[in-house]
Amino acid sequence: VLVAEGTFLYSLSDLEGSDALSGGDIQGVISPSIQMDEKSYFSFIYNGQYYKRREFYSDDIGYLERSEYQGHTFTAQISRNFGERNRFTITPSFFYTQTLNKDGEETSWDGGLYNYRDTGWGLDFMAEDVGFAGAMGTFQLGAQIYAREYPNYDSLLDLATGLGTEKDEKDYHGVLFRTGYS
Repeated sequence: VLVAEGTFLYSLSDLEGSDALSGGDIQGVISPSIQMDEKSYFSFIYNGQYYKRREFYSDDIGYLERSEYQGHTFTAQISRNFGERNRFTITPSFFYTQTLNKDGEETSWDGGLYNYRDTGWGLDFMAEDVGFAGAMGTFQLGAQIYAREYPNYDSLLDLATGLGTEKDEKDYHGVLFRTGYS
């Protein structure tokens, strides 16, 4: 099975005292899946986004301007159905994300101050036909554990002193929990 979805939007960004920036937003997902047996599926998912627009974001030193952004996430997962009428699903996954920014007038993708990479694992659980508030719906519960690295980030203290005392200060290990009912 192959699932694909995409969106394209045109944008025109303008800032008083500068030239207008013509751009847009392109997003897409493509996911080939293979049925391994009666109850198991393997899926590889690519989720990508690119946009070009003038935007500002907050930083430790004030506001920075970003003109272009791209993000790419690759996920490999195995979904396994079980239980009465296969109404339960458990899905372990592995993922890798990379984001790239062009800050200000920068022309290189690999120099963005807030470029980052995530590498991690996830586990999701889904139960269908769950009664809640008089309705029958789907309950979802998930968790992710990941490591985020900012390869280009240097702290102001390190830039001023050259001591390297805050090397990789933005890097961290994260845990994300989510739940939902529809």
